[in-house]
Amino acid sequence: VYADDSNGSKSTAQVLNISGTTVTGNTEYVFSADYGTYYTLASISSTKFVVVYGDGADSEYSCVQALSIAGTVITFGAAVRVINLANQPGFISVAKADSRSAFITYRNVTNSRLIGVTANISGTTITLNAPVTMVSVISSAISSTYLDDGHVISSYRNHSNSNGYGKVSAVS
Repeated sequence: VYADDSNGSKSTAQVLNISGTTVTGNTEYVFSADYGTYYTLASISSTKFVVVYGDGADSEYSCVQALSIAGTVITFGAAVRVINLANQPGFISVAKADSRSAFITYRNVTNSRLIGVTANISGTTITLNAPVTMVSVISSAISSTYLDDGHVISSYRNHSNSNGYGKVSAVS
């Protein structure tokens, strides 16, 4: 997943074949006709992915989209706005929650708190649950990782003491 500079920085996905040290590209699929920024990607299954990125045509607001792969063909659903927040590196992350959902963590634009929201995936359609405040401190350097089905660990920097912390979330 990348912004294709040779095509107006449109959000593009491509399946790559790897043989030894040789990488071969296949058809490029534009999943957003607008330029995108700061992509973060999570594998939900062997054929399904979720990408979060800043949508250049929508004030850089963070959007989430599901991508499905069959061989080298990529299909995708509509983008869903995660929050009215310009996407910035270190302030948003996505991780697999289970084979039907992803967990998005981000910094709230009004109070800088760490927020989590579950993205439910059906085919390439995404619906978001209500966001939940995970910690009540000013947070940055946010990253989330799948632990096992239903559990995600999120790490973040607490600005009051500059220390890093982790939080395990049960996701449903």
